[in-house]
Amino acid sequence: MGEYIVKNSKPGRPEVPKKENAQTYTQEAQAEKAIAELETGVVVTLSSSSLKRKSEKLTLCLRSELGELVCVQGQGYKPLLTIDLCQIKEIVPDSRLRVARSSEDFAKEKSENWITIFYGSSFMLQYINLTANEKDYKNILLALETCVDRVRQID
Repeated sequence: MGEYIVKNSKPGRPEVPKKENAQTYTQEAQAEKAIAELETGVVVTLSSSSLKRKSEKLTLCLRSELGELVCVQGQGYKPLLTIDLCQIKEIVPDSRLRVARSSEDFAKEKSENWITIFYGSSFMLQYINLTANEKDYKNILLALETCVDRVRQID
């Protein structure tokens, strides 16, 4: 992996990574923190092509052991929507998509923090639109992109 240099080498002091590895280390740490937050659940406004409901506030959870993204009404409820991470084709962080604009309820949300996730087989693509506050938006985007990249590397 990376080479380490020791500064002020005393017992109990951690080794300090070299400068070029420090940025990679902090990005990985941020990604792991974002994944941990998404595993506990984040409240988002969600609209889906597969749900026959209007957009509503749901809890978005990541089950990294199972490789699933789950939408529930609250902790302890049955999942309304489960997406296998292997089936995610694209994550688009943009509100200008026609799919995102077509939802009337989302038009009321004056948010720039939109994510559209396309998933399914190549013949039956479905999507979900979601929006969250600024902090959660960045964490969701980072966590999803990291997890999907990891799943693709395994396949």
